[in-house]
Amino acid sequence: MTETELPTPEESSNNSKLNLDNVQGPEDVEKWLKDRPLKDAAGSIWQQVEQKRNFDKLSETDPLTDLPNRRGWDRQSKTLLANADRQNVPVTVMLIDLEKLNLVNNMFSHEDGDEYLQLATNAFKKSLREGDLAARVGGDEFYFLLPGAKSRQARRIKGRVIRTFRNSLEQLSLDHPLRKTEVGLSWGIHQLGGDETINDGLNKADKSMYGEKRARKAERKD
Repeated sequence: MTETELPTPEESSNNSKLNLDNVQGPEDVEKWLKDRPLKDAAGSIWQQVEQKRNFDKLSETDPLTDLPNRRGWDRQSKTLLANADRQNVPVTVMLIDLEKLNLVNNMFSHEDGDEYLQLATNAFKKSLREGDLAARVGGDEFYFLLPGAKSRQARRIKGRVIRTFRNSLEQLSLDHPLRKTEVGLSWGIHQLGGDETINDGLNKADKSMYGEKRARKAERKD
């Protein structure tokens, strides 16, 4: 070993301290650190952190649509609502029921149902604004949180979703079973007010959606 070389753990397992007499510059310290077990420990810890992050992301993501699932919704919606409260901006919640999904699964196949879901999801992503949150919380149920949006803006987003989804279906090949499938979306929209929570808003949006469903059924009977 030359006078400028630093001992490695293999050369001197008992020497855990840096010999300052051998340090000629920063590169010598870097070499010493590179050879220490601490570096391996730090790398192992960082690997565990990355693995946990990946696990958390997977546990909060719906694998078919790549949208947050209910667990992801619970965490992310609370963060967005807190930010909106600090900025003193309105918040509107919206829910969508993909009511034709069961019909597609039964009439065609579950593969077609999955494609129907993915086309709807793409319509959501294209129609929402940056900073909006969409989540798949059930088989055919989706939640939306729209920070900075009032009910009127939410209805405009609803219109964009319907147009985009319909265009996606119409652009399928002529023999594709989904090409003539109806969009089939039921909606509920509620702008949060006062001390209302996200769940308060979703409950009111849900009641509004089922009220519209009952009204449509009554019209068909007439």
